[in-house]
Amino acid sequence: MKKPKGVSHRQPRKTTTEKGEAATSIDHIRALSDEIGSLTHPDQERELSRKLNDFLRAAQTVVDFLQREPRGGRQFNNWIKTELDNLQANNPRHACLLNLRRVSAHDLNVRPSRSGITAKVGDQVRLRGSAEGALKDKAGKIVGRVYSAGPIDAEVTAGVPEVTTEYFLADWPNEDVVGFCQKSTRTLADLVTRVYAQFP
Repeated sequence: MKKPKGVSHRQPRKTTTEKGEAATSIDHIRALSDEIGSLTHPDQERELSRKLNDFLRAAQTVVDFLQREPRGGRQFNNWIKTELDNLQANNPRHACLLNLRRVSAHDLNVRPSRSGITAKVGDQVRLRGSAEGALKDKAGKIVGRVYSAGPIDAEVTAGVPEVTTEYFLADWPNEDVVGFCQKSTRTLADLVTRVYAQFP
């Protein structure tokens, strides 16, 4: 078959990435994983979903950058392909991460399912007599002030309710979203560390 004029059958050149970009992406997904871990209130479900999809996209950049860093030509390319194939075949969490990334990129945003909602008393302040105290949330932010004007021997206790929610992925139901993100981050960080050690 004759090639039409002006059409090239050559593969586009693979672009390279500066050394260290995969490690920078690891820092980014660690930060996103920490943010996801802080979004435990039921009112934060939409934000958690957004951050989860950001995490899935950023996790893919780790692998993309790693494959494009200049690290030893053909030997490195063969090694990283084998490592990524083995990771997908032998690590079900990583295979699930790749599948969720595809869903997030091509179909729709991945939305976690809500499990139970737990309420407990967080920060407590005990006051005696005429006193004032500050109530703080888990992050240390002042969320209220308590005043007591009772006699010296009377004690008043006030607390901040903490409401938390666990979220799960339909494709990965035995571990909450926070654990899934943290362990996925560790897997990718371990891969980057091994690559950087073997192909400096």
